[in-house]
Amino acid sequence: MNRELVLPEPRKSGLKGNELVRKLYHISAGGLAFLLRYLSWHQTLILAVVSILLNVLVVPFVGGRRWFWRANERTQGYSHGILLYTGSVLVLVLVFHDAPWMTAAIWGVLAFGDGMSGIVGQAFGGRRLPWNAKKSWAGSIAFVVFGGVAAAVLLLWTADPALGLNVGRACLLGFLLALVCGAVESLPSRLDDNVTIPLAGAISLPLLTFFLPLSQSAS
Repeated sequence: MNRELVLPEPRKSGLKGNELVRKLYHISAGGLAFLLRYLSWHQTLILAVVSILLNVLVVPFVGGRRWFWRANERTQGYSHGILLYTGSVLVLVLVFHDAPWMTAAIWGVLAFGDGMSGIVGQAFGGRRLPWNAKKSWAGSIAFVVFGGVAAAVLLLWTADPALGLNVGRACLLGFLLALVCGAVESLPSRLDDNVTIPLAGAISLPLLTFFLPLSQSAS
């Protein structure tokens, strides 16, 4: 009996409600990663703690509830996703306190990769992934492209020049990191992306730099 191959239906396009503002806020927070070049890890830890406090005590009362909280978050009284985002950054700072360039690169993928994936995926729709009907090819490609660029730029910006990192190696590491994180993000999961993406980055980036040292002369 011949069986017809059934492909997932194209995803409907269009950003709904306050999702665009939410994604832009998600991306803009990644701009703080550029400060890691100038801050000690203790100062970066303070920055992460202050960000959490601001998102709990200030942002909701100066437009946060209205502009980028989802309906269920207004009912709960807090934004689960935003707290996980800032909490994940805090954990990255603690784990990679002696390698801020790792924190910066993973943060870049989380902010710019995940943020632009949501914008592109929702705005343009298109064919959905065969293994996850909630995700689209357009969004996944945007994740790797924007996440890879952000990671590469932040690696170059944050890494100590003494480490010998050049543009080519930064791009290779950045895009491989984004590819791994994007693959994990595309999988069906009940866990929030703000947890799975930093976790995937925290595991994969040390492995990538083990096999592909920052300095090509050391490889």
